Amino acid sequence: GVSFVGTGGTAQTGAGDTDPNGHGTHVAGIAAAGAQDGVGIAGVAPFSRILPVRVLDSTGAGSSSAVAAGITWAVDNGAEVINLSLGGSYSGAIATAVDYADPRGVVVVAATGNTGTANSVMYPAALATVIAVASHDSSGSLSPFSSRGRMSTPLAAIRSRASFSIRLWTCLPAITW
Repeated sequence: GVSFVGTGGTAQTGAGDTDPNGHGTHVAGIAAAGAQDGVGIAGVAPFSRILPVRVLDSTGAGSSSAVAAGITWAVDNGAEVINLSLGGSYSGAIATAVDYADPRGVVVVAATGNTGTANSVMYPAALATVIAVASHDSSGSLSPFSSRGRMSTPLAAIRSRASFSIRLWTCLPAITW
C-alpha cells in the first residue's frame, strides 16, 4: 500500500501497509473479508481486492490535500471503488479529485458522518457523485450518532449494517462493541 500522510502529496510506497488507527482495516474487512475460509466473517464483496491507500494518521486526522492525492492515486492505479470513511467541511481539492474519479468509472463511497444531527451530512459524502453511507441500528432505524440530511444523489439512502446496539462482527482482533 501507499501513504499520503505527511508526504506533501507524494505517494510513499510500503507505508500504507499498516493501519495504526484500525478503522480502515475494519471497513476493508466488512467490504472484502474472504468467504468460506473458516476465519472470521465474510465481507460483502469477498472476492474483491483491497488497494490500501492511507490518508489519515493514527488519530484519524489528515489534510484535504492528502485525501485528494490518495483519491487521484487510487483512480490512476486501478481502483474501481474508493471508500472514504471520513468526513469534514467542503474541500475544493477533494471535490476535484472526486470529479476526476467519476468520468473514469470509479465509484466513490463516503461516510455521512457521526454528528447525530439532521442536515449535517459531511463532505465528501455530500458531493453529488458520491454514494453517501449512514449507519442504522438492528431495528433498521438510523443510528442516533449518524449524520443525515437531504442529498442530491439518489443513492444517498444506502445505509451500512453496522450497529452499536448489538455485537458487531469485524476484522479487527478482540474488538467488541
